[in-house]
Amino acid sequence: MFAIAILSATVLQGFPVTCHPNNGESVMSTQNLKSEIDEYVNGVPFLALAYVRSDGTPVQRTLGSFVRHESTVFFSTRSDAAKVRDIESNPRVSLLFEAENQQLAAWKNVLLIGKALPVTTDSELKQATELLGARRPRFKERIEKEGLKNTRLFRFEAEEIEFLDYAKGAGHREKISVSQDHT
Repeated sequence: MFAIAILSATVLQGFPVTCHPNNGESVMSTQNLKSEIDEYVNGVPFLALAYVRSDGTPVQRTLGSFVRHESTVFFSTRSDAAKVRDIESNPRVSLLFEAENQQLAAWKNVLLIGKALPVTTDSELKQATELLGARRPRFKERIEKEGLKNTRLFRFEAEEIEFLDYAKGAGHREKISVSQDHT
C-alpha cells in the first residue's frame, strides 16, 4: 500500500508487494492503490504513532513532525521524551494516517506497521532534517536556531500496509505486505 515517503515519491516504489483484498474482493491495480494511498497520506497533517512502553502498556501519540520519502517515514520528537527510550528498546510501531472531519460512508485511513530506528548517520540526518524542514517550516526554524541537540529523529520502514476505504463498502480494506529486500 504505502511505506511512508515524502514529496511525490511513491512509498511502495521499488518494493515487491503482495495485496490481500478484504472478503475475497478483487484487488485494485497495485499502481492505482499506490497512487491513492500516496495522495491520501500526503494530505494528512498528523499521524498517530503507536508503540509499547517499557512496562508493556500500548500507547499512542500524535505527531505533526513527519515526512514521507520513498519507502521511509522520518519523524522527530524531543530527545528527552519517554517514547524515545521505549521505541529504542522495542522498535515495532505502527503509524496511522487519518484525515479529520470525514463522513462515515467515505471513511478512509492508512495504517503502516513496521520498525522505527534512530537516524544516526550524518548523511541520513542531513536528508531527514532537510525533508522535515521542507514539510514543516517550524521544524526548520527550530533546527536553525537550536540544532539537533534536543531532537531525536527516527526512520520508519513499513512491513505491512492497510488501506481502509468505506467508499468501496463498509469495512473495505486492502492489505499489503512489503518486502524489505529491495536491494
